[in-house]
Amino acid sequence: MGEIRFVVVGRSVPKVRMTQKSYWKLAAKLCLEYQQLVAYSLLKATTAQERAAFFVGQKYFRIDLFIYLAAVINTHYTCPFCKRTWKAKPTKKFVVCPGCKAKSSVTYDLPLRRGDKDNYEKSIFDGIQHAVNDIFNDKQVLSGYSEIIATHEVERVEVVITPYVLRIEK
Repeated sequence: MGEIRFVVVGRSVPKVRMTQKSYWKLAAKLCLEYQQLVAYSLLKATTAQERAAFFVGQKYFRIDLFIYLAAVINTHYTCPFCKRTWKAKPTKKFVVCPGCKAKSSVTYDLPLRRGDKDNYEKSIFDGIQHAVNDIFNDKQVLSGYSEIIATHEVERVEVVITPYVLRIEK
């Protein structure tokens, strides 16, 4: 088997630092629930035989992540003609400059309150480790690519796991 692909539907939750006291806080509970969702998605996408054939005997892995977060509408605009900056609540596909009355198209961005890419990766790696028990450890991930993408569709994470061959520099 060359690779394992699966999709985790729902907003991605970044890994939080957990101590014995913070283990019962809401952020920690959400993180643990999300790790269970990642594990469930992997278990639904593959059979036990496929997972065993893929993970057993492999020492290193490459994991590619595509994290889709909901796009939000920008509220701060700068006119390209008169260079005036203003705050607007766009209701249509364009906004109008209060100075020169020029029209600008509405732009989108990622949410301001979001976790960093590393913590999203940690949360997903821990979920994969939870799904395949002690066969996989996140220390085995030597290579990978991850990207956070703004979307108007369903928030999700697309995961691709492939075996990795260690290169030795001469």
